[in-house]
Amino acid sequence: MPNPTKMVYLITSGDLRLAANQACWPAQAELERKLTACLAHRGVELRRAAPVDPIAGHGFISSQRQGDGTLDQKWQEPLEAVVYNAGKYPS
Repeated sequence: MPNPTKMVYLITSGDLRLAANQACWPAQAELERKLTACLAHRGVELRRAAPVDPIAGHGFISSQRQGDGTLDQKWQEPLEAVVYNAGKYPS
């Protein structure tokens, strides 16, 4: 019987400032690309807990309301881990 894929959810905490989230998004997207590849090589699937918002121009959780909805969702698959990522933003 094949091993089921291990699942990791990535929670990306952002900033209330739209400009800060947009400025930091390219670095976050690159980190996620590399992390996804690294984990896939080890048989682990990385999923974002919240989708990228193409209108806002980033994929960070940028408000408490948005975060509450993300963290309250029911995980359907057995999880290996949940990764919380809080970036450093320009002042």
